[in-house]
Amino acid sequence: MPAEGLSDGICQRLGELIATHTGLHFPPERHCDLQRGMVTAAAEFGFTDSSRCADWLLSRPVTRQQLNLLASHLTIGETYFLRERKFFGVLADRILPDLLHRRRGHRQYLRLWSAACCTGEESYSLAILVDQLLGQAPDWQVTILGTDINERFLQKATQGVYGEWSFRDAPAGFKERYFTRTADGASRSILGSSAVSDSCT
Repeated sequence: MPAEGLSDGICQRLGELIATHTGLHFPPERHCDLQRGMVTAAAEFGFTDSSRCADWLLSRPVTRQQLNLLASHLTIGETYFLRERKFFGVLADRILPDLLHRRRGHRQYLRLWSAACCTGEESYSLAILVDQLLGQAPDWQVTILGTDINERFLQKATQGVYGEWSFRDAPAGFKERYFTRTADGASRSILGSSAVSDSCT
């Protein structure tokens, strides 16, 4: 069944274009998601009709700026601190302690990558976890790279400022220890910005 406003053929061609340049996949069962994203993207591109916008995008080589705008409408920004507690539990109890043990006394550095980091909550969660495991050890060098295809998400990640909704599953004392209050009532990370970049090619 075609997504409203876009034919099956247009959805397929547009999905192939997006997958080729961004890695985002919209198979037939996700054509409705593609349509919803295209409605809002079309408005930002200056179109009142998503079909005309799709035809326009498919009629010429797509630019980096156009890909960035599409990604901002086609990616999901659902995240929060310590999302997927089981995952962070495995990191805290097994993976990171093993890495730290094997490198203690020589090559005392960690390079960690938070892929699809969204607005940064998961990258900062990782930084906080490492801080808790290392304590005040000054002789470790830690680099955390957060990447996401959505540049608007990355802009927020580099600012490191979050509202209460991002802390909805955080344990007691988490926010008070690692964040300071801003003038408008938000919370800013005290760990500094993670290195972030986009992965749109």
